[in-house]
Amino acid sequence: MRRSITLSMLAATVVLAATGLVGCTGGAANANQSVEDACKVVQTEMTSFQTEMAGLAGELTSGDTDAAKKAFSTVTTKLDDIAGKVGNAEVKDAISGMSQAFGTVVEGLSGSTPDPSLLTELSDSASKLQTLCPGLN
Repeated sequence: MRRSITLSMLAATVVLAATGLVGCTGGAANANQSVEDACKVVQTEMTSFQTEMAGLAGELTSGDTDAAKKAFSTVTTKLDDIAGKVGNAEVKDAISGMSQAFGTVVEGLSGSTPDPSLLTELSDSASKLQTLCPGLN
């Protein structure tokens, strides 16, 4: 029972993090990139895999841990790709933090009961990006 409650809480956090971050247009990675331009890159790139992000909660609540780990791994890889396209250091750090948080979730799903701190890490990383890029919705 505890595992399903924790998975449900994790799923809810994933949905909030994913939907709160999809809403700006692309550009090349450039160290002089403004926060606003970097956010546009993030927006464009995240929109391209919105379906995968939306499916994460379903994978978690399905009870199929292997499918959930695969879905989270896919998102982690895509977030890493986005970080590589962002030149602004602040936004790059924020998107890299999200990637690390999603990667930590993958590791946490290997245990019998996911660590509730995974929720905090994922939520905090999404909040940091949302603070830098308030236009993401």
